[in-house]
Amino acid sequence: MGTVDKLMTAEEFEVLPADGKRYELIDGELREMAPTVNWHGEVESSLVIRLGGHVQAHRLGRVSCGEILYIVRRNPDRVRAADIAFIRHERVPPLEARQHIMEVIPDLVVEILSKSDTIEEISDKIDDWLNAGVQILWIVDPFRRTVTIYRPGLDPVLLGEHGTLEGDPVVPGFRCPVAEIFA
Repeated sequence: MGTVDKLMTAEEFEVLPADGKRYELIDGELREMAPTVNWHGEVESSLVIRLGGHVQAHRLGRVSCGEILYIVRRNPDRVRAADIAFIRHERVPPLEARQHIMEVIPDLVVEILSKSDTIEEISDKIDDWLNAGVQILWIVDPFRRTVTIYRPGLDPVLLGEHGTLEGDPVVPGFRCPVAEIFA
């Protein structure tokens, strides 16, 4: 008889000792994430400043960044890391819940592409986020200076540097020229 490896749960994943690496949990198995580079962080910061400022000024909810972990599926558990996430005010869980891997799925997720991302990995992330209940997903490509907008049941929309990123209806009133994200 062959042995069957036990799949890890999100709860077991959360209490793993730190080893200096970054991981996601994909169907109960650890998947190491490539390190991010400064350019990735600059693009993330630029968008967080704009989105976070708008959300805070209008008291719309919470914006988080820095690869926040969310449980996107159970049995086997799948935990994804969001570069940027927004949760509407009425859906923000209590502080205690926000100190753990999040079970409340964001309303908006932003993924910033890295050189190491493959088409298959990005496709899987898009499917995971949308199937989990994300209402808007922005895939930011800093190399092509584009943002692709995904919404459940709709065709993706590609915005170039001359386009304007809009958050309606999930982030009411948010507008940002795409070029500003990369400035």
